[in-house]
This record gives sequence, C-alpha cells and structure tokens, in this order.
Amino acid sequence: MSALGAPSGQDVVPVRDHRAMTAPPDSQAQPLVKIVGGDRAHLPTCGHLFGKEVVPAAGEQVCDLCQREIDGFGRTNFEDLDAALPAMGVSSTDWPAVKAALAKVAHDEVFMPYSRSYIALNRDGQGVAWVGKNYVDVAGGTRTELPGYASGPRGGAVTAEPRYGEVCGTCFMTKPVGGTHDCW
Repeated sequence: MSALGAPSGQDVVPVRDHRAMTAPPDSQAQPLVKIVGGDRAHLPTCGHLFGKEVVPAAGEQVCDLCQREIDGFGRTNFEDLDAALPAMGVSSTDWPAVKAALAKVAHDEVFMPYSRSYIALNRDGQGVAWVGKNYVDVAGGTRTELPGYASGPRGGAVTAEPRYGEVCGTCFMTKPVGGTHDCW
C-alpha cells in the first residue's frame, strides 16, 4: 500500500484542482484573483467579487469558500437555472423574480458549490451572476432582494414566537406554559 492508501504500483495524485471533479481532465485550474486593495485571494467565480475590480492574486490567503472548492469539495453542475433553483432551496415564489433578474445574462455554465451557499452563472469561466436564497447579483449590475426568504437563526425557516407562561406573583419567575410550578 502507498502512503495514500492505494495498492502498490498505482499512481495516486491528490485532487487539488477545483475543477477536477466536474471538468474534463484537460481543463486548467482557474488563476486566483483578489479585490483591488483586498487581502484575500478568490477564484474568479466567487460571489465575494460581485461588483468589484480585481487583479491577479500574489500569495494572499484564500477565502474560506474558495478554499473548500480548491481542496476538492467541488461543485454540482446543472443543465440550467431551472434545475439549480430547487436544489439550492430558493423559495418557489421567488423563481419568477430570479429568472427576470437573469433574463439578459448570457452564461454557459450553472453550478452550485458543495457548500450550497449560492448558485453561480459563468461565461467563459468568469462569474457573471450569483443567486442566494435571498438575493440575485449580476456582475456590473444590481442586486435584487428576494422577498420569499425569511432570514433567521434557523436558516430561513419561519418559526412561531416562543410561548411563555405568566410571571409568578410570589417568586417573580416565569411559570411554565402549563401554569404550575413550585414556589419556594
């Protein structure tokens, strides 16, 4: 067995190319870029670059989302936006708004990183638009807020307000909803 766990005689090369799991073997890794004046490197498709001027990166620390892709966590490719929206969990009531915001965006690739944090639309390997659960960003354009997503600590799930019982007049503690408790 080799150090990487492969039977002897087999060459094992760790996957480091972020496109290796979804692209033909002859594809090249994308060069890293950074926002002008920024201190983090990004893949050209990263949503952090929306509306920003970028320059080639030169050894800066890579953003966490991009590093996950580079480390082989990869992405899921989709035939079109219609297939990506339900996989991402975008509210179906927002699909018409997403499609309207992206109607004039030319793209040749639709994917979602394994982190499932956004949908990216690329043209010639460059990010041209990004869709999150509550927004659509178009490169060089505007941000569209989506009303169908309720933000909160539970990933957008709409929850009821917590129920509390009455305050005890003796000990001034909140009683359970059932109304009974033991006062000292």
